[in-house]
Amino acid sequence: ESLNLDGLTVAAVYDNGTKVQITDYSVSETEAEENSEFIRSTITVSYEGKTAEFPVYWHRHNIHYVVDGKPYQTVKNNIVVNPISLIEKPQKAGYVLNWDCAYTTMPNKDIVITGTYIISSHKVTYLIDGEIFATLDKVEYGTEISSLKVKSPSNKEGYTFSGWTCDYTTMPDTDIEITGSYIPNKHTITS
Repeated sequence: ESLNLDGLTVAAVYDNGTKVQITDYSVSETEAEENSEFIRSTITVSYEGKTAEFPVYWHRHNIHYVVDGKPYQTVKNNIVVNPISLIEKPQKAGYVLNWDCAYTTMPNKDIVITGTYIISSHKVTYLIDGEIFATLDKVEYGTEISSLKVKSPSNKEGYTFSGWTCDYTTMPDTDIEITGSYIPNKHTITS
């Protein structure tokens, strides 16, 4: 990455102890040398035929990912002060993974980012004659469908509510619809 010189101030210090801030200096940077611990380059500041060299280091550290208390993955050689890009979340049916990271940029040390799975919740919509009768928002994955509580609709003239139909016995990892139906009443005619 290129060195940002915003805010750099340079002063000339003379043999008599006089110190003068200067602005007409030049700066050059050597090509960076890299290893697993750091990146090093040298910044050379020149002014009136004089030069001063300063080593600049970008340290590297590791990010250790832990999921549900177990080591998951290590991303090595992250450069200090660079933005942290979280790895792709490992998928687990019926759950959502949340990363817990206190940093937005890489600090000057190894860090641990923990991931915790939280059970996912979805919406259940009850339909009768194509119209919404009731909804349950936040039904957790794996919940027994038969345990869901929704009032039964009243009978309508000439019909009796026959119950709810669903393709699932437990809540899947998606929103679902449950359909209710009526059956016509039967009567005996005697003459």
